[in-house]
Amino acid sequence: MKKILHLKIQSSHITIKAELSTQLEQQYLGLKENEPFIEKEQVAYLSSGVIFEYTLARQRYDEFEFHTILVKQ
Repeated sequence: MKKILHLKIQSSHITIKAELSTQLEQQYLGLKENEPFIEKEQVAYLSSGVIFEYTLARQRYDEFEFHTILVKQ
C-alpha cells in the first residue's frame, strides 16, 4: 500500500467484548435466550489520522478464540 498509494498505516485499534444476545443475534448466530456473543470492533488509521478500515464482527462465544503475536521492530 505504501509503494503504490503512498499511504502509511499508523495504527490499528481492536476492542473485543462479550455481550448478552438480543433476538437478532439469537436468530443469526443460533443462540439461545441469554447466551452471550463476542463482538470485535477494529479501526485502523493512516499516518494522516484518516480511518481507512472499520470492522464490526459478531460471533458465537463457543466458537471464539483469540491469539496474538507481538514483534518488536
